Amino acid sequence: MTENIKGMFKQMNDFTREDALSCLMLEFDIKSPKLIKNNWIIGGRIPEANQARTVEIFQNLLRQQEERIRNIKVFTS
Repeated sequence: MTENIKGMFKQMNDFTREDALSCLMLEFDIKSPKLIKNNWIIGGRIPEANQARTVEIFQNLLRQQEERIRNIKVFTS
């Protein structure tokens, strides 16, 4: 499951990644986004009890990201 989480994190743009780190900090009462990014995501050491919820959060954020991208309107001159 940790590889799946890493893959989803890689699909996120910078804005969505910031949201993901903020959500995980709030959800699991962690004070450091650096700890989450370096240990959990990059290091693949997400506590097993938190993995399913992390996947759920990431899936929702990726859906929101896709929706924002679809709603971007291109203006031509």
